[in-house]
Amino acid sequence: SALPRYRFLISKLKYDPVPGVDGALATFSLLPPASRLDVPSERAFVSLVNKAFSERRKMMRNSMQPLYSSSQVELALTECG
Repeated sequence: SALPRYRFLISKLKYDPVPGVDGALATFSLLPPASRLDVPSERAFVSLVNKAFSERRKMMRNSMQPLYSSSQVELALTECG
């Protein structure tokens, strides 16, 4: 687990092609190991995070394929709010 910190807004006008939304820069500070959430497999968790952020400008449900189907991703995101 990590503590996110918003740094600043990045105008959508800085991108080409221009998206429909602005971006933001965020940094993350890792928590000490004793304070992190337990996950069944750290290797699988790191793979999941890498896959989630590997595709530029993609919706999460599309980025997570082939690890999970679109419906599985949407359900998981809905369940966690």
